[in-house]
Amino acid sequence: MSEAHRLKDGDSLRRCHERQCGRAPEQDNPLQKCSGCSRACYCSKACQRKDWKSHKAECRANGHALTMTTWDDQLQRLGFENLSAFSKALTQWLDAHKWALQTCVDVAVIRGCGIDSFQDPQRMVRFSLATRTSRNPSLLFQLRGWNFLTLEQYFAVDPGCRQDWERGAPIRASLCEQNKDNPLFVGLLPALFTTEGLDMTQFVYYPQFRTDPRLAPTSPSLDPVRDAILADLLRLSVDSINEGFPLRQIRLNSLAPAFPGRFVRSHGTWTWEKFFDDYAQYRHGQHRGLDETLAAMRSGFPPPEAMLASKFLAV
Repeated sequence: MSEAHRLKDGDSLRRCHERQCGRAPEQDNPLQKCSGCSRACYCSKACQRKDWKSHKAECRANGHALTMTTWDDQLQRLGFENLSAFSKALTQWLDAHKWALQTCVDVAVIRGCGIDSFQDPQRMVRFSLATRTSRNPSLLFQLRGWNFLTLEQYFAVDPGCRQDWERGAPIRASLCEQNKDNPLFVGLLPALFTTEGLDMTQFVYYPQFRTDPRLAPTSPSLDPVRDAILADLLRLSVDSINEGFPLRQIRLNSLAPAFPGRFVRSHGTWTWEKFFDDYAQYRHGQHRGLDETLAAMRSGFPPPEAMLASKFLAV
């Protein structure tokens, strides 16, 4: 704390947390609490930024992961005006690719020996995203990759991670309540979304279900092509996100296939339009990304049949 500020301000208990400043609150310049921990106070954003390196560990241990000031700096470098603009963009992107992201999770669980192995110990999938320069909601981010980690591994990343997880308890409870009457419901698989260049994460919870007993007798017949079907579905899902043909179900039925389409803007609103009503109607050359994806599928199953076959493979 500077001697000038001490002499001017007396022995005020609340002072700017930046060690080289130490300014006490003034009538025309009250101190503002750190929005991350609500403990440290600062006389200006400049002092808050300057103090972040030393305050970071304390902040994460006592409250949210990061201060809003730090988020704003990072968000603006990524092209977002503020946290609200980023949250809106991510929500739109998640909605645009809801089917594909759920399928990525489901395929990973099937490959990983079933949902039981993900529930005990609790595991989660971490998706890595990169921002893209587009106004189209389906093209706002690119899916760069993903990996799995246990809940304990996540807690070990940072002291604030446990608080983040605990804050999500009401959301998890609500989702479980919504699915409690479904006898096939097993639990939730948490997905952690991270964005390159941004020290912020967001959880999305994907419900997991066992194979319907009425479908189970067919499962053994698919064993020879099991891995190929799952690889095809994963490629279709990821490519639909990154190559710009978002997949959506036309009918509200868990066994209904998803169709490729695109988002178009009309009268100030983004609307999804399907390319066709039947995969048999698709002709090579209509969409380069979809052409390449379909050509790379190796199971011998057309997309609708591969999507349906995956429901037989859940455990």
